[in-house]
Amino acid sequence: MIEHVMALGPFQTNTVILGCETEKKGVVIDPGFEAKSILGRVQREKLEITAILLTHGHVDHVSAVKEVKEATGAPVYIHPGDLELYKSAPMLGRYFGLEAPEPPDPDHLLSEGDILTFGQHELRVLHTPGHSPGGVAFHCAAEGLLVAGDTLFYRSIGRTDLPGGSMAVLTRSIQEKIFTLDGETRVITGHGPNTKVADEKSGNPFVSG
Repeated sequence: MIEHVMALGPFQTNTVILGCETEKKGVVIDPGFEAKSILGRVQREKLEITAILLTHGHVDHVSAVKEVKEATGAPVYIHPGDLELYKSAPMLGRYFGLEAPEPPDPDHLLSEGDILTFGQHELRVLHTPGHSPGGVAFHCAAEGLLVAGDTLFYRSIGRTDLPGGSMAVLTRSIQEKIFTLDGETRVITGHGPNTKVADEKSGNPFVSG
């Protein structure tokens, strides 16, 4: 599987590009900033982007959605619990000193257990609220890969002090949805380095397995 993680923008948000080497179909997950860099990587891999997938609706994960959608024509997917955050992203951006475009309306709403395919690969949707009400992670079991957004970081967890956040809910999401996966599952986080499920179960100081 083609896999690229690009840390972009003022918050070094991890945008993830996954693709099928055989059929050249792919997805872009969390296009937060620097659409030209994202699209350049897509073009170099000669991928047809079939979906723009959002782990949640915060401004640092959605600011480049408009430009990426206009360039690729790909539909946008988000969990309904984060629609309000997604639509208010430009306002939140101004709070952090960012100018973000109005995001396009989503094309599809995600639910727990949804299966999304690109070429010969598939992702299963895990609803992981706590950082935000509609936070999700995307699990590719065949590749031992989880794209976790801001739910889980290397030795840390997502902040819960923004609207809709809850430490209790986030902890439960991590324990029930992520720590139950195979320990060797690689975790691509929303910011910072990758990690593994087993490493976080044993060494994350914010949540125990």
